[in-house]
Amino acid sequence: MNRRPFLAFAIAETLSISGTRLSTIAIPWLVLTTTGSPILTGVVAMAEMLPYVVAKALSGPLIDRIGPKRVAIGCDTASVLVVGLVPLLALFGWLDLALLLPIVVAMGILRGPSDAAKISMVPSIAKLADVPLERVTGVAGVIDRLASTVGAAAAGGLIALIGPGLALTLNAATFALAAAV
Repeated sequence: MNRRPFLAFAIAETLSISGTRLSTIAIPWLVLTTTGSPILTGVVAMAEMLPYVVAKALSGPLIDRIGPKRVAIGCDTASVLVVGLVPLLALFGWLDLALLLPIVVAMGILRGPSDAAKISMVPSIAKLADVPLERVTGVAGVIDRLASTVGAAAAGGLIALIGPGLALTLNAATFALAAAV
């Protein structure tokens, strides 16, 4: 039995979803700490999550046409560049709301199809790894729930410890690792 596809899926899913949760906390935190405006913080959070939800909901035909593995790897790779722009622009003092909003929209547009593509691979992964489908879907559900709860809390702690810019650099690295796996 070759469990490598199952293990690779679990690792990539953990990295990718944890990275998504990290950015959904780090970017609003960055906006709040730099502007002091809860309204702008909410606008930026919505600018990332609304495209994420819409892109995830509409990505089925793209995933069917291109293939889930290619979509997941392509979106994770592009996410490295897009997420990496935020700390890079902040480092040089060039980050303002006019630049940040299109970046977070792009992040949402990339993350939605990537997350959907990984989930659509579950039946193939179960078959390749000769693991019951219920086990793979169960693990995917656990990863999602843990990333949403424990991952979000850890992201908040990490951001408090090293700051949102460095946390987003680490976030870009998680997407790179997810694409590589």
